[in-house]
Amino acid sequence: MSLDTNKEPGDYQFGWKQCSRCFSLFYAGSERRAGCCIGGAEHFATHSGFEIAFAGQSLKGQENWRWCFKCSALFFNGHWKKGFCPADGAWHSPTGSENNYELLHTTDPKLANSYGWRWCQKCEQLYFCPFEQCLIRCPAGDRHSKEGSGFYFVKWFY
Repeated sequence: MSLDTNKEPGDYQFGWKQCSRCFSLFYAGSERRAGCCIGGAEHFATHSGFEIAFAGQSLKGQENWRWCFKCSALFFNGHWKKGFCPADGAWHSPTGSENNYELLHTTDPKLANSYGWRWCQKCEQLYFCPFEQCLIRCPAGDRHSKEGSGFYFVKWFY
């Protein structure tokens, strides 16, 4: 797998961060609050920054990832259920998410911080867990479930 690093800057959206509390990927590039973390407070950004590809670039990845305007997390919007949002206990909402994002699957451990992202089938969020066992709390209850999820590639830029 290789990514075309010669894309125009407009093909990717900067401003995505990993929360050090819930390990989800959330958008921190707007002036609005940082979104709701499972801990009940706002997401707490690590010093990491990620960029997400906009869909339709022929990357041959999985499309239909959206930003939830309530919790600011990235979630999969391709199922009839929209997952469990920690902001209000209802489903994630793509309202206001004009962008459709595309994520690549990977099995390459050399991708360091970009490697190890998973999809939780219970809450539909993307979260970081490069390990065999994940002890990360899920907004839908208990722990995230990586059942049915491979590893996703999220481009790390600092």
